[in-house]
Amino acid sequence: MVFFTGYMAFESYAKLREAQLSTLAGFIKALEAKDLYTRGHTERVAYFSNMIGQEMGFNGTQLETLRWAALIHDVGKLAVPREVIRKKARLTPQEYEEMQAHVHHVEDLLNEVEFLRPMVEIASNHHAHFDGNGYHGSSAHDGDVPSLEARILSAADSFDAMTSTRSYRVALTQEYAFAELRRHGGTQFDPDVVEAFVAVLTASGERYGSPVEITEQEARRRAEQGMGHAHSISDPAPGRIDYGPDAAHG
Repeated sequence: MVFFTGYMAFESYAKLREAQLSTLAGFIKALEAKDLYTRGHTERVAYFSNMIGQEMGFNGTQLETLRWAALIHDVGKLAVPREVIRKKARLTPQEYEEMQAHVHHVEDLLNEVEFLRPMVEIASNHHAHFDGNGYHGSSAHDGDVPSLEARILSAADSFDAMTSTRSYRVALTQEYAFAELRRHGGTQFDPDVVEAFVAVLTASGERYGSPVEITEQEARRRAEQGMGHAHSISDPAPGRIDYGPDAAHG
């Protein structure tokens, strides 16, 4: 009888988890439908985050948590107006605030899913900087250093931002992305995370981004002229280094 009761409880839990995962998959598909530049982004960010986590010695449970955080990190954009997400020009201060709010929207959408709560906390802080600047989820405050998992997610997200075509800029090279991550190491990014990422991705032999060198200015000009797919190896996707309202689309 005890075994049967335990089995029924486990089966009920499994069905609940399956329903929750199905709902989450629906959120991700809805986001991809809302913004074509999202397509493939969450999967790549999860892949890069997993690579970094393995390089930094994460165990299986830590990697699973990191993976889920990566998969949900942009779900909050479902509550951001489509015209803001797709805008090619500089965002206005109000639009910038609307974009920043997506880290809180992910909490609103997913905090009721109990098994995702640790992942939601990581995801909501992926725009918090290593030095405490940036913008944080409700679980943190200005000046707080984000968790290691959030710092990994930040680097992976920004790398994919730079090496993928977006609404306002075509893809940049992998070398450019590495250089930018290193240039902002110690401020926006955790230097140890950056070096782990560079090491593991270089060792893998995999290549992302534009196959030819292109400046940031030229990349933006091409996007404005509708040449957004000219140098993109990967599927278009959002996410970015946060330099200000002009780069606040992801």
